[in-house]
Amino acid sequence: MSITPEDIAAQTFPLALRGYRVEAVDDFLDRLQAELGQAHPAPALEAPAADLATDPAGEGHGTHAARALRTLVRAEQMAEEVLAEATAEADRTRARSQVEAREIVAAAHAESGRIDAELRLRQEREVGALAEQAHRLRTEIDRLGHLERRYHEALQALLSEQQELLAQRLPVLDDGTAAKAAPPDDGLRPAA
Repeated sequence: MSITPEDIAAQTFPLALRGYRVEAVDDFLDRLQAELGQAHPAPALEAPAADLATDPAGEGHGTHAARALRTLVRAEQMAEEVLAEATAEADRTRARSQVEAREIVAAAHAESGRIDAELRLRQEREVGALAEQAHRLRTEIDRLGHLERRYHEALQALLSEQQELLAQRLPVLDDGTAAKAAPPDDGLRPAA
């Protein structure tokens, strides 16, 4: 595999949550591309790349191309490690968030059930109190209705009795006798 300055220019790395600053990596790759382009034309890069494949550490090769290639390989490895670590951290965070969300939902359901039960109990108590009050009011209305009938009957009886007494004491007067029995009209009227 041979790397050319065009390969370096076209190389992109995925963005990760944690890792190197993108601007710093871009600057380094730009300098590397410029040095490779000036120092070695594209065909000259094939030999160090082949040597690097047999000697991955690049020991014994002091060329700029070999060092640049090693640096690029290390950068790719580190980028992959950072990406893997970020992915694992995101998975852990997502799992923790899902557990916390389930716990929050369960707590909310429990609290909702408790409040619902409390409201039902309060409603039953209030309805019971209202039913008891309605029963007391009906009883009082019945008692007052009974008293009204009793007093009405007593007043009717008293009125009948008074009418009978009046009928017994006063004889029935005819019109002539009533005129003589009437007091003289002196122009004064009794006070009302």
